[in-house]
Amino acid sequence: MKRRTLGLASAAAALLAALPASARAQIAGRQGPDDLLIVQDGKPVASIVLSASAGEMEKLAASDLAKYVEMMSGARPPIVTLAANLAVPAGPAIVIGQAALAADPSLQKALERAAKKNPLTQADAIVLRRSGNRVYLAGTNDRAHYFAVFKLLQEWGCRWYMPTDFGEVVPEHSTLAVGALEHVHGSPFEIRSYWLSWLGDSTGQLDFQRHNFASASSLPVFGHALGSYTKKLIPPGQT
Repeated sequence: MKRRTLGLASAAAALLAALPASARAQIAGRQGPDDLLIVQDGKPVASIVLSASAGEMEKLAASDLAKYVEMMSGARPPIVTLAANLAVPAGPAIVIGQAALAADPSLQKALERAAKKNPLTQADAIVLRRSGNRVYLAGTNDRAHYFAVFKLLQEWGCRWYMPTDFGEVVPEHSTLAVGALEHVHGSPFEIRSYWLSWLGDSTGQLDFQRHNFASASSLPVFGHALGSYTKKLIPPGQT
């Protein structure tokens, strides 16, 4: 039985080796005949590109993207910072934030169409687009650029179910690719967060919230403070 198991494993390995790399890859988007390889057999193929004027969340997005791609595949893509007015260098690239919006101005119009109209606090939207050997990831603001990057990581199967490494799920794939990808989304919820009790452990809270698209706005006033807003509802002589 052991020999038979080994034989089947060897046959499966040989079959996988005979398949094109894109057929064995973990695909973000819809798989097709011209999938864009980001990592192939544990070696980086694409670079990560961002603007020299990138905000703090953009920079963190690029760093975290390289981190999680390496965790998945063993390959860490290089991060290329573009000086002003410079074009994205030749070769496959994941272009983030301001650099993406500069390279493809139509992304901005897509974001404007998707973002919630007339928000009370804020509105954000993200766009993920594959165009040739480019993957563009951008949002309506610095934090939304980060959200766009983590939507791509979700497409590859990454999940963050609880704060800290304990709740992190990062699949292992030696080859990562992007197929046909066009995703535009604007959240209808302006405030997206969660509340920890006074005794709750906040370790890893900020990372967990960013990974799950929590907005920057704090929670609205609620609970005991509502009393001052409900006086007109209280019958005379009552509480």
